[in-house]
Parts: sequence; C-alpha cells; structure tokens
Amino acid sequence: MAAARINQSPVKIAVCLLILLSGCTSIADLNDRSRRIEREWMLEYQKGEDELRFRVVEAPAIVVYEEMRRTLIDLGLPIVRESFANGVLVAENNAPSPLTKEEWLNGLSLSNTTFRKTTRKVAQAELHSE
Repeated sequence: MAAARINQSPVKIAVCLLILLSGCTSIADLNDRSRRIEREWMLEYQKGEDELRFRVVEAPAIVVYEEMRRTLIDLGLPIVRESFANGVLVAENNAPSPLTKEEWLNGLSLSNTTFRKTTRKVAQAELHSE
C-alpha cells in the first residue's frame, strides 16, 4: 500500500503542474509567441548574413585577385573559371563532409545561446507592450 502511494505522488504533482501550466495560455497565444520568436530569429540571421556578404579591401585589384585565388586553392576549391579583366573568379567543389559530433555540439550550443537571447527579447517586448 505504501509503495502505491509513493508512485502516485510524482504523478499527482506532474498532473497538477500540467494543469497549472496549460491553463495559463491558449494554443493561439503559443502559436503567436512562436511566430514572434521565429521572426526575431530570422531578423538576427539576416543581419549576420548581410554583414558577411561582402568586404571592402583597400588594396590594388591585382593583389586582391591573387589573394582570393590563393585562398580558394588553399581551401581546396578548384578554380573553374577566371578572368582578371572581367573580375571573375569561380571555384566549385563537392559539398563538405558532415559535421563531427564535436562540431555539431559546438554549433548547437551557439544556436541555443542565440535562441535564449531572442526569446528574452520577445518576452521583454511583450512585458513592455502590456
């Protein structure tokens, strides 16, 4: 009898918590907040993407061209088309190998950090708007 009571206690607590937490918000609210988080995430992603899209280098064109050429070769990207006169340098290669477990975990921790920051921003915005 005592064993049955011990096993029921965590279940009762879990059910009570579930009722309390689910009663506080509706599905529409959850969906709305998820959309807000996704929007914030996408904006942050696009800002970073814009920053990495181009660079201005104060150097003669021939120096930049040769350095880009050398960099592509160092990265293992074979150059398939080039024209210094037209400012064209095209390199192609197969897709990279999948991430190692360590690389995946590192990327995951960075994503989780960004997710937490974004979630805090949305929550703070909601508090100030109410």
